[in-house]
Amino acid sequence: VLMSLLTASFTPTAENLSRRLGRKWIFNGALGLFALGLGWVMLSPGMGLFTLGLAGATGLAAAVLVSTPVALMDDRYPETLTKKYALLALTLAGIAGGLTGSILGGVMAYHLSWRWAFGLALALVPIIAGLVWPLLRHQPSQTIAVDWVGGLLSVAGFGCTLVGLSLAADLGWWQPKGNPDTQAF
Repeated sequence: VLMSLLTASFTPTAENLSRRLGRKWIFNGALGLFALGLGWVMLSPGMGLFTLGLAGATGLAAAVLVSTPVALMDDRYPETLTKKYALLALTLAGIAGGLTGSILGGVMAYHLSWRWAFGLALALVPIIAGLVWPLLRHQPSQTIAVDWVGGLLSVAGFGCTLVGLSLAADLGWWQPKGNPDTQAF
């Protein structure tokens, strides 16, 4: 959940940076951060490094990696039926990948170790790079202003969500636990 929250919070900022600095540089950095996060997860001795790698590094990198295929489709195809088919194919590939990855990861975790599932994802990074890099163009648009307010709102929204989740665990989700006025924070 933390990874999804981080990805969703930073996707608008990541897209803004991709347009301003060039999608190729931002994608390369995100793919490197994703690989680094997977390495942290695989080598983690405890939950702290595991969470930092999975939710932190890969979640932040996913903000760029998730938006890149859609941006490439917008760039390559005009508003035609071809673009609709391309987006349908992308959606179906995401569904098939999610189902296949979940099943394969579960089988690997059961028979080998949970670390092997993340190792397989790490092995896919060079394949992804080889397939996507030729499609990316380095065309930064210096005329696009950085959306500082939007970026700060993303960070604030993510922070407030985390504070809310933490407080809900202490104060209760549906039924109140104790009196919030007397509870020390």
